Amino acid sequence: MGFLNGGFVARVSRPGFDVKSAPDYGYLFREDTASIRPVTSGSIPFGGAGSIAVALSGLTDAPFVILKSNDSSVPSLDNYYAKINATFTTLTVVNVRGIARTLSYFVFGPMNQA
Repeated sequence: MGFLNGGFVARVSRPGFDVKSAPDYGYLFREDTASIRPVTSGSIPFGGAGSIAVALSGLTDAPFVILKSNDSSVPSLDNYYAKINATFTTLTVVNVRGIARTLSYFVFGPMNQA
């Protein structure tokens, strides 16, 4: 998941294939053939505990969100997490522990939404 040739990609390759250069049949998941599409992504630097709200638009169903930390720790309610409001217009990224780190988020929505 990241950027390739100037565009956002979310790909999982089959065993034995490099995700950056696999042929079409070498992917288990690829952003342009999936039933979900990338909506937005970003990174938020935290100096310690806190939360940051990110505006979302064009969603009428709950999105799929992936979180990643630059310290390689796993998301959990006592570490860091994200939550979405009831109207799917705000993603709030929360850093629970009082440590400095950068949290990256990747939001995916159904293909049939703008």
